[in-house]
Amino acid sequence: MATGLEMYDALVRAIAARGNRALAVNQFDAEDLTKLTADDLRLRGIDTARVECVASELAKGSLRELGSVERAHLAIEQTEPNLISGEGIRRSAGSLADEEQTMEEMFEELDRIRHPEKYSG
Repeated sequence: MATGLEMYDALVRAIAARGNRALAVNQFDAEDLTKLTADDLRLRGIDTARVECVASELAKGSLRELGSVERAHLAIEQTEPNLISGEGIRRSAGSLADEEQTMEEMFEELDRIRHPEKYSG
């Protein structure tokens, strides 16, 4: 998973590329953004007077104040691609690290779900 700062930098690049100042991010990217701390925000030059408010709202899961600081409306939409290419693979690998099943067993289970007719009888 990306650090808060990595995701913040990707967010700023995405906002700049969009130009219209409205941006939707997926839930996973939003969760990575909530990792940002007041110190992280200070490192990126966010106004000291607003840092605590932004950090507090992020800790509650809200992107509104961060969007306000970046002069963008941020929304969460599940269908949005990751802001950082390949981040989905990193997230998946991290969540699978503690899994007791082998990859082959996971793929078979997925295949059974998708194609139950192959396993009937």
